[in-house]
Amino acid sequence: MSGPAVKKARIVVILFYVFVITGLALYDEKPNPELARDMTHPLPQIMEPGNAWIVFLGFRAPEGASPYPYGEEKMRKVQNAVLRGQNVNEVLRAVNDDRSELSFHGKIPSFSRQKYCGMPAYAAAHAEEITTLLSRNEELLRRYESLRTYPRYTEPLDYGTYGPMPWFAAVKHAAVARLLQLAVGVGRGEIEEALAGAREEAEFWRFIARSSTTLISRMVACAILKQDLLFVGDLAACRRLNAQELATVRNILRPFDKGEAGLGATFRGESRYMRKSVECALGLNRNSWLPVAMIYKSNASGNRICDHFQDFIGLAEMTPQEFAVKVKQRKDSNESLRGIGIPFLYNPAGEIISHHIQAFGSFLPHYIAVGHDLEGFRRLLLLRVSAGVENISKRKFFSKLVAATFTTHHISVIIPTQDCRKRAQG
Repeated sequence: MSGPAVKKARIVVILFYVFVITGLALYDEKPNPELARDMTHPLPQIMEPGNAWIVFLGFRAPEGASPYPYGEEKMRKVQNAVLRGQNVNEVLRAVNDDRSELSFHGKIPSFSRQKYCGMPAYAAAHAEEITTLLSRNEELLRRYESLRTYPRYTEPLDYGTYGPMPWFAAVKHAAVARLLQLAVGVGRGEIEEALAGAREEAEFWRFIARSSTTLISRMVACAILKQDLLFVGDLAACRRLNAQELATVRNILRPFDKGEAGLGATFRGESRYMRKSVECALGLNRNSWLPVAMIYKSNASGNRICDHFQDFIGLAEMTPQEFAVKVKQRKDSNESLRGIGIPFLYNPAGEIISHHIQAFGSFLPHYIAVGHDLEGFRRLLLLRVSAGVENISKRKFFSKLVAATFTTHHISVIIPTQDCRKRAQG
């Protein structure tokens, strides 16, 4: 081959590779239909009046400050940092480093069932101790009770992990303190008031469960709801209730709907939350022309994350029986992580990130099981209440329990005993 021919061949090869590399750098997939719908679906404004999430964020506001404006200011600082391209981590550290914020004082007691048979019985034996705990946390308790006046609950999904996170521990402590306050009233014979308060608590946390679009918020709601239901079950077991009071108990222990116990909507929110976390971390929400945009393709990466979560959304929307069978099949088949394939050529960063997110997904069936367990827990408590009302013998009670085939490990909560009733009544 002559010199000019070799030179032309080299130019053709170079142009070919330039074309291929440029094509791979600029190519992105079309978003799948689910992703396209999610990308065009507008979320409610975070700082809209009446958003309880903002109050959660500002729940520990310093003495004299109002939780809503305090939480709103925290959120606004993060929004401004993202829009201006500031270091969001530094802003979050500054936002969370207010030493004047309130803390929950005192330790939440342990309600050992072996010793006290639940919260009403514990309160009967420790009324003075609980009064002290309540007085030390009077302001947090007042803020907690005001939460029920907020009609909306919207979480900031589009900031991902760069959004501020409420200090849920203080809210959970205040929730238990509120139940203890009701339990002390039970000791004074205020049964109707205690049930009314418990119903308000359960209704609020059912609302939070229905509205939660992140796992942490949903798990907090499930944990507090479980305490609410257990309080009502213990109260019904330790006191003779009249027909109206029993009707209130059964109303509180009514079945959960799909939005309250199922995690389908939460996983849809987590899918968006994950994508936005990556985009915020890479700066794509501010500067899509950056070189990183050539190795991380938003649509291709979003498709992987969306497909991954669709699998778990399908699991979350199954009945408990279908879910149990499917999870066993998944374990028996020893499903492994999807390998990194051809898309790595045009989306290397996105493929690696989505691979790590897929590894995180191995924990998601556990959270789905939490929702099913909560419904099973509710049924067990209702069975316990019915057994106490009908004065069913232990043998007949356990035969009904076996026939119900509930899949929960909280069997100890349902055994009604006369001893519990005596302890609760002092």
